[in-house]
Amino acid sequence: RFFKFLEGLNNSSGTKKLVLATHGARCFDMPLFKANLKKLDMAMWHRFDKLVFRFCDTLVFARTARNRLGLNSLSLRNIANTLDLSYEDGQHGALSDAQLTKRVAGAMGMNDSNMSHCIFKWATVCFRRDIL
Repeated sequence: RFFKFLEGLNNSSGTKKLVLATHGARCFDMPLFKANLKKLDMAMWHRFDKLVFRFCDTLVFARTARNRLGLNSLSLRNIANTLDLSYEDGQHGALSDAQLTKRVAGAMGMNDSNMSHCIFKWATVCFRRDIL
């Protein structure tokens, strides 16, 4: 279903350059995802790699905006609390985290003109040896 969703976005955008938004995934989720997908199904990895042009890590943006926003902690939930964004407490899952990441990005003021330092190519993910 996830690939069908991405393919639908890709077809509707017309740009063929999807950017996947994440929070804190550059050095954990994305390297693990990439390594496991390549290990389990190389054809699926190539399909995903063609669909997703880059990924954007909102944690990187939060680090640079920490003082301006008065952030003490950079976890997604703590940023949401600091910015007075409501969320369902106790909910931690793919959909709820994706929705909260979108809201946090907007509340932090992320936009096309100020987030270039947060967008990464797949080749730049940090492969930590302890998670592979």
